Amino acid sequence: MSSRFHLFAASAVSALVVSGCTGVVAVKNVESDKFGYLSKTFSVQSVPSAVASQIAAQDHGPLPFHRMVLSVTPQVESAQVGVALQNYRSSWTIINVGGPYVQFLDEQMSNGVDTRQDYGVSYRNLFMVRGQTMLMDRTNSSLVMEAKSLQTFTPVSLGGAPGGSLEYHYTWGNQAQLANFSDLAIHCAYGARYPASRLNARLVGEAQELNCDHVNKNGIVSDHSTRALLVHYGVAVITRNQTATAAVNFKIDNVSID
Repeated sequence: MSSRFHLFAASAVSALVVSGCTGVVAVKNVESDKFGYLSKTFSVQSVPSAVASQIAAQDHGPLPFHRMVLSVTPQVESAQVGVALQNYRSSWTIINVGGPYVQFLDEQMSNGVDTRQDYGVSYRNLFMVRGQTMLMDRTNSSLVMEAKSLQTFTPVSLGGAPGGSLEYHYTWGNQAQLANFSDLAIHCAYGARYPASRLNARLVGEAQELNCDHVNKNGIVSDHSTRALLVHYGVAVITRNQTATAAVNFKIDNVSID
């Protein structure tokens, strides 16, 4: 979703784009080998070392699955008119790549036409450490963006008490950027626990609600998200995202896990 990536204007980094330093690539080339691109560009080894070492000191994983694929219907509600639009579909692929890390590919469609793909590697599918967007009607991708440093990091507890919190305060920039990073933060609170099968019958174990505020570089809450921490699998999935203009609820229609 829009809160995931904080993109710089292409004109501000035109020299870097020409040189390829920022990771900008032709969308059609990625489309021809999506998972090859995901594996190469968003490996665990691509996580900035300062961030990786801080996470490793507090959470080693591992996760009890290889790959999870969720078919999802995003139900978009306009804050102005409250009308749900039903023509969107998404496919979320979450791949265990060792320790507490997963690669993800979010493929979005509208009326059966591919519109957008989000690629990345994240901590338990909750805190993204490196990511990139492809808009399918564009020639080139966005920049590869990544967490440059991590000031505050709370490891996920799979038995978190309601009211407990998770805090991520970090700097963010494109992969070639050396200064002038954006200071961002995510604040999450543990909520109620419930059967994961409430989200989809194929999910086992419990889920725990996480209510998260995303803070932009100006120190303002840019959006709120609700996530389900899937206790058995050790990862979170988003169930709702809300901004000043719209709210999106995510209905999980089908799940495949191996």
